[in-house]
Amino acid sequence: MFYFSSQTVNERDAMTGAELKDKIGFNDYTVESVKYLKEKDKSFYRMNKDYSSGLAIHQSINDAKVQGYYGSSSYHSFNQINYIRFLGAVNVLDPKDENATRWAMGVNTRPLLFSLMGGKYWLVRKKETQPANFGYDSIAKFGNVAVYQNRYAYPFGFVYDTVLDEQAFSKLSIFRKDLYLLRGCVAANDDADIMSAGKQFNLADTATGFSMDEYGKYAERARKKSFAITQFKESDITGNITLDNPGILFFSIPYDEGWKAFVNGKETKISKVNFGFIGLKMGAGKSEVRLQFEPRLMKKGAMISLVGLVLFGVLIFLNVRKKGDDTMVA
Repeated sequence: MFYFSSQTVNERDAMTGAELKDKIGFNDYTVESVKYLKEKDKSFYRMNKDYSSGLAIHQSINDAKVQGYYGSSSYHSFNQINYIRFLGAVNVLDPKDENATRWAMGVNTRPLLFSLMGGKYWLVRKKETQPANFGYDSIAKFGNVAVYQNRYAYPFGFVYDTVLDEQAFSKLSIFRKDLYLLRGCVAANDDADIMSAGKQFNLADTATGFSMDEYGKYAERARKKSFAITQFKESDITGNITLDNPGILFFSIPYDEGWKAFVNGKETKISKVNFGFIGLKMGAGKSEVRLQFEPRLMKKGAMISLVGLVLFGVLIFLNVRKKGDDTMVA
């Protein structure tokens, strides 16, 4: 006991009072940067950092949860399966590698995919020229953290008018996959609704060159057919969209059976697009779209719990009554 207590008390890594005030760890200049962006930009966006704030021996990739912003990396014993499916399909990780699925680094090293996911800001400590090469502008600096804004960030929800099946998409190179997703949707091979909602993409077009001008045109096209948010809660999202032609409304939300979608008050089918995200087949005209989330089996679980509590109460009542009868007999 003496030996173990000595190790616990004397050999542990302890945080000093001074370190609680210093700009290190999760109290680094990310805090000021996030506060600045929240005051400046009230829309939905995701952020990237070229550094981690944690002080542990392993790189921290859950900084977004600690420091209060939306990111793309996640450490979890059971990460969302459809998000992992998407990361596997675009060759970010090997979905058969259990460690990779837990330490999901997200799309932080893939600027085009980060833009697609609504990636609007990049916090930089290292090479400040790197974000500038991908269309980012320096807008602020706090301590050793520079804040960059993406000129080509895609909206939270936007409409595709082009579609490609998963089998054809899987044959593309890594860069061509990123480039295609900026302008076209990927549908499951057996999803006739989504396949019929857009024009078939010509694979020969993937051989065309890429320039920042083209990149800007893709982003501008997505913004013109974007979902305008009127209410945003993590389990209840409402907005409007106006379309001249039918298309596929894409949300950068991982697909889950707990989500329900309503278009002009009527429930509509949610499809799994881009290997793991929410997609809705939309008609022309102005529409109000609402997404609501409820964990699967929550109502059934609550009902079972309620029945269990009632039965437990009945058993207690019968037990007390039996004891009372036994006392009277005695």
